Amino acid sequence: MDPNRQLRLATVLLFVACVLPTQAIKVTVGGFLPNHLSPWSPLMKFIWAEPPPVFPDFLLIFRWVSPVPHSVYHMESKAKFDKCDFSGAKLLWPNSPVGWLPYVTPKAWENTTQYFSSKIPGNFDCKMGLKTALNVYRWEDAEAVIQARIRDRNQDVQRVLRQLKKELSRRRAKPSPGSST
Repeated sequence: MDPNRQLRLATVLLFVACVLPTQAIKVTVGGFLPNHLSPWSPLMKFIWAEPPPVFPDFLLIFRWVSPVPHSVYHMESKAKFDKCDFSGAKLLWPNSPVGWLPYVTPKAWENTTQYFSSKIPGNFDCKMGLKTALNVYRWEDAEAVIQARIRDRNQDVQRVLRQLKKELSRRRAKPSPGSST
């Protein structure tokens, strides 16, 4: 096995074992099943019309299997995302025919839209729509987000909403620091 591939695999396994939050709500960006929200594969437009709700500490999983290598970049701005301009973009996963990238949404992303894209020579992936924009909401807005999306028929969105309700209940039941019980 290629040493670089071994290193990437070891890094992912170490990350999964040691760093990922145990209760993180997972949102798959790409996958192997037709009902996944945004397959990370070429030759089709995959910009989500209505992506699942995302909050800080959610676990985004970018995954793909393809004869054509793909990558994952965190784009610097909407303007660069729209133009497929990768200057200033942060490489999260290098070109590979197989990818599984777990990425935890940081608190600093609250109340923002984050942009991701794949890049191969000539920006073919990005120009063909292999990119996604995710709105990252504040936890304080979770109830309103749930109510706004409750009628969404997508199974993956419904799964995320169910997990979000549980997490919201857990957060409400948890005593705040400095409160007396």
